[in-house]
Amino acid sequence: MGSEVDQTAYLLRSEANKERLLRAIENVEKKENMEAREILEQALKLTPQERFLVVEELLRSLDELDQELNALWIEEAEKRLRAYRDGRLKGIPMDSSEE
Repeated sequence: MGSEVDQTAYLLRSEANKERLLRAIENVEKKENMEAREILEQALKLTPQERFLVVEELLRSLDELDQELNALWIEEAEKRLRAYRDGRLKGIPMDSSEE
């Protein structure tokens, strides 16, 4: 396992991970959730390798599909596809969608 800095850089390559971490830090700094603050204080006492494992598992748990949310997105995608096929929705060329 690499250094603590290398591990942190690896985890923060993802913009989603950065955003989650910043929100978590803001919540802890605002002391909105004392239980989370207490957990963080305990986690900071772990070795760098142990902290890496904790962070890795926490991030993995955030990436798990929320079945209810997933069902809503599937429903929305099917609705949009029907609208497109019925001519009620116009497509956007991919090259112009990045602008």
